[in-house]
Amino acid sequence: MADSAACKICGAPDSWTHTMLECTMARCIWSLADEDLVQEMSQHSNSNPRDWLFAMNEALTADMFMCMAVTIWAIWTAKRKFVYEDIHQSPLCTHLFIQSYLADIHTLRKPSPVGGSTKVQRVNHWIAPPANMMKINVDAAVAGRSGVGAVGAIARDGGGSFLGASTFGFKSITDPTTLEALAVRESLALAYDLHLRSIQVASDCKIVVDDIKQLSGGGYGAIIQEILEHSRSFTSCIFTHEFRSSNFEAHNLAKHALKLGGGCHVWLGHPGNLRPCNFGDGSIKAS
Repeated sequence: MADSAACKICGAPDSWTHTMLECTMARCIWSLADEDLVQEMSQHSNSNPRDWLFAMNEALTADMFMCMAVTIWAIWTAKRKFVYEDIHQSPLCTHLFIQSYLADIHTLRKPSPVGGSTKVQRVNHWIAPPANMMKINVDAAVAGRSGVGAVGAIARDGGGSFLGASTFGFKSITDPTTLEALAVRESLALAYDLHLRSIQVASDCKIVVDDIKQLSGGGYGAIIQEILEHSRSFTSCIFTHEFRSSNFEAHNLAKHALKLGGGCHVWLGHPGNLRPCNFGDGSIKAS
């Protein structure tokens, strides 16, 4: 239970309108939203949240109301992570999550070609890469309270045989999307160490995969540019999005790497392929 009525972020008197609309965090996120939506919202005020929602439901189109609802939910989640978990999420990261979530909703709403309902099938096993390509699954994990983030990458051949893996811990980097981009960067370094020439990199972070394909990246744009530059050194290099259910190995590896702390780089592979990794006061190698 809170011991003060003041907002934990800006210190102003807290209320539902302050948290969702007026707080510094909320204003930064709303500034990235659709201008027509924000303008329409500014014309309605009501101290009763239920009456306010009813009024907005009448004033907005279905898509705009959905966007407003998802944004409010994302703001509430971001604030709770800040207050209770000490996880600082940038407004741009929250905005990109909102856009990705709305895009998924839009996809699910599309009717199937035969007139039935559309259902996204999520496989729960490793997915083989295209012919003549090796595959690297990547993921990231965060320990917000300790200020540590970690990434993991696992390489397999077309038949699923293990080729190698690596993890890297970062001190003071806890932004999930930035870490997901760093995981993709780590996969290219792993591919280079394994002498792979044609690779498929799979991530369960759709935002990062889309940013790579669209040559964007916002606050982590420099990492995206480095990925694109490095990818050109391969004969073939493609980036794909996969659901967590088929990316579980990389997810578990990244979570385990959090225990090693920031600044630790671990390279795993067959003994004949091991090579030193420069970090801190040495390197860790395992077979």
